[in-house]
Amino acid sequence: MILPPLIIEARSVSLKKQEINLKQENIFTNVFSSNRCQHILNLQRKKKMLQNQLQIVNKSHFTNDQLSEIYYFRSKLNKQFKLD
Repeated sequence: MILPPLIIEARSVSLKKQEINLKQENIFTNVFSSNRCQHILNLQRKKKMLQNQLQIVNKSHFTNDQLSEIYYFRSKLNKQFKLD
């Protein structure tokens, strides 16, 4: 099933935000957590899951028009959320 470009972009931006949150959690964990090892393992699992989801999104096949639309909205969202 091919998803519309905007849904895929929203999912991609959401995954990037989750990855940023994971990085912030990891920093917080390294400083404050008493059970760091288990928490870090959980964060690594979450990060791997997010990376797999992004790979699935990136491997989808699109027409040139869909790709240009995705690029346009990705750049617009990246500027808005300062993801790049």
